[in-house]
This record gives sequence, structure tokens and C-alpha cells, in this order.
Amino acid sequence: MRILIANDDGIEALGIRTLARVLSQKYDVTVVAPDREQSATGQSITYGKNGLSYEPCSFEDGIPAYRVFGTPADCVKFGILHLGISPDLVVSGINHGNNLGSEIMYSGTIGAAYEGAYLGVRSIAVSCGTRKDAALFEAAARLVFGRLNEYLSLELPPFTVLNINYPSQPAKGYVYTRMGVQLFDDRYLEEERKFYLRGKQIGYPYNPVDCDVNWNAKHYVTVTPLKSDRTDDGVLSAIRGGES
Repeated sequence: MRILIANDDGIEALGIRTLARVLSQKYDVTVVAPDREQSATGQSITYGKNGLSYEPCSFEDGIPAYRVFGTPADCVKFGILHLGISPDLVVSGINHGNNLGSEIMYSGTIGAAYEGAYLGVRSIAVSCGTRKDAALFEAAARLVFGRLNEYLSLELPPFTVLNINYPSQPAKGYVYTRMGVQLFDDRYLEEERKFYLRGKQIGYPYNPVDCDVNWNAKHYVTVTPLKSDRTDDGVLSAIRGGES
């Protein structure tokens, strides 16, 4: 099986290097990743007058790898459409920090997975609640490696991706669950005449018990199927029901 691995933390990140090393023990892996951190870029792509560039680069264990000067979604699109990689699976990650609830809207990790699904390739996103704990990255990578056949056996509709989050300490369990809401007390702080977004999680009291935010807080691995269709069918049905 051929796997294209991308991320949003950049090609030098510990998470992507751990994931590629572990998956390459059994699968044909190629890495196409941004030259630098591209967190919170969503599914944005380089378009119009802005062009892309890339270069082959060295990677662990001789894994084929390309450094793309663009976004995470660029990496997947460029890898498939230009570099000629024909993957059976796109894996985006392992992200440095979880992508839970509303964070999914902004995540470049999720964006890269969505791009793979948009191009007709089964895609998953993997995140971990650490930024530097090598043991946790290893545990997350081993979990994906061990459950990959399970993920591939799921009958997912087109344009649906799996969002996998490993907690910030060794996992107590594993659950398939829905997306919750993650709120922050966002504010902009000025530093040397520039403004930087800062904030911490403040919770959301109306989350159902069975959601990724709550399960992850209990130190469970969460797996959530995400679809790109954002239509609110309930509202649409109500509106149509009121049409004369």
C-alpha cells in the first residue's frame, strides 16, 4: 500500500518523522510536507499569481521526501497532481497538539486530509496532545500502525475523513465519537508593533458527554468521521417546510 504523508508543522517536525518511520516499516511511504510550520492554514491553497516551489530532501531511513514551499493542502495536491504520487491513503500528521472540536475549522492538519479526500483518496488526520514528548508521538504512530486495517475497512462516503486525536498522556482507552465545541478566550497582544493572537481553552458547557473534547480530556484516543458538506439539513428542512 502506498501512503502519502503530509502535515502542518513542517517537514522537520518530530511528529511527521515519527509517523513516517513507523509506517514505513510495512508500507510504501512518501512524505510531502511544508518547508515550515503552517498551523491554522485550514485547507488553503496557493493560487493565482503566487506560485509553488519544491525540492527533494533527505529524510529518515531513506524515505522519499519533498519539501514544498506552500500550505499543507498544497502538499497533498502537488504531490498527487504534479509529483505523480498515486497513494492509496493520505495520512496528515502527527500534529503537535490536538485538533478537537472547533479547532478542526482552522487546522492545516485537517485541511491536508480534506484535500486528499477531495482528490478521491482515503484520508486520515492524526494529532497528539504534546509538542515535544517523543514517547507520546511514538504511541500515537504505533496506534495508527496497529489500527490501519480497521480504518481502511470502514465504509466512509466520499469527502469524509477520520480525525484521530491521541491525548496528552498515555491513553486510557479508545472511542469513536462526535465532534464537540472548543472555545478560547482569544485576544490580540501587541509585541514590537505587531499583534499576536493569544488565548487559552475556556470550555463549552453545552458539549454532549459523548464528544471528542470530553473524551480527550479523560485521556482517551478519539476518532471522529468528518464530512466536508456543512449543510445544516435540519435548518434546510425547516425552511423548506415553511415555504408556501
